[in-house]
Amino acid sequence: MKTYKGWMQSSHSTFSTYVQPNDEIDEDMYYYFMEVVPPLDAGPCWFLMGEAIDHDVNGQILHDLFIEKDNKFYFKGAHNEAQIEEYLQRGILT
Repeated sequence: MKTYKGWMQSSHSTFSTYVQPNDEIDEDMYYYFMEVVPPLDAGPCWFLMGEAIDHDVNGQILHDLFIEKDNKFYFKGAHNEAQIEEYLQRGILT
């Protein structure tokens, strides 16, 4: 599990060098990213970071996705809004 405290104490200056998509993270890190910038979109157990991190090959803006599942927290990597809408329609995010 990647922790907020571990990240702050590590030599990794950026979040993207400390974690990889699908890494389990601690609750402190989950709420740090939820609160540092207002989420672009959110549900009861997930949020899409408000700050864009990149663009995909089609020029769509990408945002980091964080989820909570079974009392565990995960960083899911970069997603665009269309992907989030698809996940919602398919019941992947609730």
